[in-house]
Amino acid sequence: MDYELCVRPVKYARLEVRLDGRVVVTAPSGFDVDSFIEKHREWLEKKIAEVEKAKNEAELGFPSTADSTTSSMVESRRYTTGSRRSSSLRFPNRWSRSSGSASGRNSTSL
Repeated sequence: MDYELCVRPVKYARLEVRLDGRVVVTAPSGFDVDSFIEKHREWLEKKIAEVEKAKNEAELGFPSTADSTTSSMVESRRYTTGSRRSSSLRFPNRWSRSSGSASGRNSTSL
């Protein structure tokens, strides 16, 4: 597995999977990086796969599928970006009563 090594005066070695898929190891001088990578290989492969999946989904754009989950997310976004959002910020008590929730720091019930 390819990785980038940053030798620094740190107490503990660290692994990082960057957004471009690169693996970066930050470790103190004299640290056995190869055995560290081997010990955490399964975790690294999982994280690299997650990054690749996220990159592929990002290239497709939002929403990537038209399933019910995505459509409900879009609907939620419309609700929060619409005119109700601005009025709900100005009138929290009014909207909290109509939605069945409480507003304010000390509100415990309606």
